[in-house]
Amino acid sequence: MKLSNRLEQIASFVQQGSIVADIGTDHAYIPIFLSQHNIVKKCIACDINKGPLENAIKHIKKYKIDNVETRISNGLKNLCNEDNIDTLIIAGMGGYSIIEILTNDINEILENVTTLIVQPQNNKPEVRKFLHSIGFKIYAEQFLKEDNKIYTIIVCEKGHEVYKDYEYIYGKYMIENPNKTFLDWIHYEGVQHKETLEYIKGLEQSYSILQWKEEVERKYNVYKETGL
Repeated sequence: MKLSNRLEQIASFVQQGSIVADIGTDHAYIPIFLSQHNIVKKCIACDINKGPLENAIKHIKKYKIDNVETRISNGLKNLCNEDNIDTLIIAGMGGYSIIEILTNDINEILENVTTLIVQPQNNKPEVRKFLHSIGFKIYAEQFLKEDNKIYTIIVCEKGHEVYKDYEYIYGKYMIENPNKTFLDWIHYEGVQHKETLEYIKGLEQSYSILQWKEEVERKYNVYKETGL
């Protein structure tokens, strides 16, 4: 199976011999890919809705995969300790949906997970802070553009760390290990903030304009802290 660049990047962080749960699996593309390339012992493809799982089952049968199981599950609720999940993938959801899943399911499943891979569609700073709050540290990120959309993949393991504010906003790993896509994006952010401040200078300095200026200055100063 050929994956999109985003899904292939997510799959690339799964370690050899893992037992994986893919939450919100949709068509089970990642579990099938991992099985075809003999990366995993087993995958459990989970989705809250029956329709996506029916599509997943069709694909699993089509590719004759025997170590991918499908399961209706709201988050991690229908997983159990006997599944021996060590790698958890939660991708393609809003940041707060990911936080909600992990908040509701801080249980023996999450306690046994050694690798947590998330790809939030938004609210990335909040996701990073939350991951730290539940005892995970971020050891890798990937920043990519696909179909004119920007995606961030965050990869965690058990551990403790705390970021500075600008590192939560932009991602400490990407600041220290920037690729071209990230540099192009963050430089564009800086230019936008600078141009907005120049534009504000020409406006009547009402209370609302001053509030706007303060917010843009805050964002611009955070950007400058990255040193990029």
